[in-house]
Amino acid sequence: MYQQLFKNCLTIFLVFACLKTAAQPISIAEGGISRNICESLYFVEDVDRKLSAENLLELEPGLPFKKNTWGAVNFGYVKNPYWFRFELKNETDSWQNLILEVQNPYINRTQLLEKKADTLIASKMTGDHFPALERPWHNRHFCFPIELAPNEFNTYYLLIDQSNEGLRTFINLCDQQKFLAETTIDTMLYAGAMGISVIIILIAFNFALAFRQRIFYLYLLYFIFLLLTLITTTGFGFLYLYPTKIGLQQVAHFQAIGAAGMVATLFSLASIKDIIKIGRWKWIPYTYLLMAAYLIIMGILFDAKKENNTSPVFINTSYIISIANYLLLSIFIFKAWVKTWQSEMFLLLVLILFGATSWTILFLTELGLMSFSSFASDFGLYWVVYETLLASVAMFFRVKMLYDNMNNLEESLYIEKQKAVKEFVKGQHIERQRLSQDLHDGISLKLANVKAQLSNLQLKLKDQPLKEYIAPILGLVSTTAEDVRNFSHSLGSVTLLHFGIAPAIEDLIAMLQTSYPNVKLAYDDHGFVPESLDEEASLYLLQILQELLNNVYKHAQATKVMVQVTTKGDTLVATVLDNGVGYDPAILSIMGLGLKSIRSRVLLLEGEFEVAKKVGGGMRHTIYFPLDHQNGRKAGRH
Repeated sequence: MYQQLFKNCLTIFLVFACLKTAAQPISIAEGGISRNICESLYFVEDVDRKLSAENLLELEPGLPFKKNTWGAVNFGYVKNPYWFRFELKNETDSWQNLILEVQNPYINRTQLLEKKADTLIASKMTGDHFPALERPWHNRHFCFPIELAPNEFNTYYLLIDQSNEGLRTFINLCDQQKFLAETTIDTMLYAGAMGISVIIILIAFNFALAFRQRIFYLYLLYFIFLLLTLITTTGFGFLYLYPTKIGLQQVAHFQAIGAAGMVATLFSLASIKDIIKIGRWKWIPYTYLLMAAYLIIMGILFDAKKENNTSPVFINTSYIISIANYLLLSIFIFKAWVKTWQSEMFLLLVLILFGATSWTILFLTELGLMSFSSFASDFGLYWVVYETLLASVAMFFRVKMLYDNMNNLEESLYIEKQKAVKEFVKGQHIERQRLSQDLHDGISLKLANVKAQLSNLQLKLKDQPLKEYIAPILGLVSTTAEDVRNFSHSLGSVTLLHFGIAPAIEDLIAMLQTSYPNVKLAYDDHGFVPESLDEEASLYLLQILQELLNNVYKHAQATKVMVQVTTKGDTLVATVLDNGVGYDPAILSIMGLGLKSIRSRVLLLEGEFEVAKKVGGGMRHTIYFPLDHQNGRKAGRH
């Protein structure tokens, strides 16, 4: 009795285990399907490489198919082909047109087989070892159309041969119409990213032509190789650039990545070479350059031989050297960033760290140590897009830095020029002041003495004819003394030297009123704070007013002149108004040396010179300059 009970329990357990492990068909309900079917797959490794469409059904009972428990197919490096089995059941009363998508553009060989009765109907063999135009479905991934009749139940077998490479892929099943819609959106997004990359390449090309610096040529090459990486990563190169080429499909992706990494290393080193010293560690980036060059050369050679160019040792070594190179570069760039705090250095640091992260994720997924998720699958694509954006922003910061340096250089040259002009004017003023002092203290005093003696002599003489003879001589001496005094004043105001700007302006006004009695001259200094002006500004202000008034008396034919000097806030405003004939201020060619010298002096004071016609006739000449002009602050109008 116990034996029978044991047998019954064992039978129930085996039935339950069989039901539990039996292949569950993928149901197609109303509304179609669109999902990942990796967890519904059963797989077996073709160790002896003997399985084919002709003998698979015959050998299947003895094959140890295992259930795939991951949401992806991620077996790491494999040496042999793999066969996958799944079942579909149409639960509807209508035909179902589906697409089986093997989501990896770098599968060496793949083929779908459909079981019909006791035979297998095989699709055309495809893969990246075959021309893209011969694929069952025109797509960057490997897609197979499936047609299910109403309530039909079918078994399918999928061959994936990724020998001597990493086998990582998603296998999706989707309704054809949904698949076409999603593919169209993806294509538009990828095309947009490529279009932006082309625009950035054109901008980098213009910058390279404009600045002709090595760093911009490296940026240009980097963007070109990133675009090629984007094209090959998305698989568009298979469809549009080389649809009939076989070998190039295998190596173009790795060549583009290697070239992009090599150029990234070069422009990173070029960016930091003038900031920090790499020292004894410089051999590591150059080792990476040699590795990348080797990758490109070997890719070209294998392309010519139509052979597979990858091996676990070579790929693992490439990953390790790439990660070490990016990490070392990040240390160098971090030191350069801390030293300069430049935005370009920070962006390069983020770019290189992102590259190191990308290589690490790819390496771990290649080894099967990291789950092959959609994030890991698309990270290479994200890497290309983000690196393009980061590098473009870094390039723009480089351009901004160059423009800032140019502006700073121009400003420095301008300041040096201003200093030179001011020194020249200062030296000229000192010499004129010395000459003015000599005339005032020497010739002027002697002429005054001669005039006084002639006057005394004229008074003492009783001979009338002799008095009349001396009178014109006395007048000539007086005129000469006045001319010498005026000339001395024009060279430099002694009053300014000894008493300051306010008495100097008043002295100038008084002299002009004496010299030109027919012109009514008014002076308004309301609000003027003479103590706010330094010696240099006082000198220039007096010279400007003197030049403006001389122009008015010589050319304006004016009968009334008004001089206004006032201080408004931190700006000095000086205005000369007249009721003369005037001129058109828009015609700059009429500006003589007088107005040009005025404008040059105003520029030395960091000010502005404004010329305008008055309503009713005459002119208005106004100057504005900041009281702290030596600090380079521009004058503000109030």
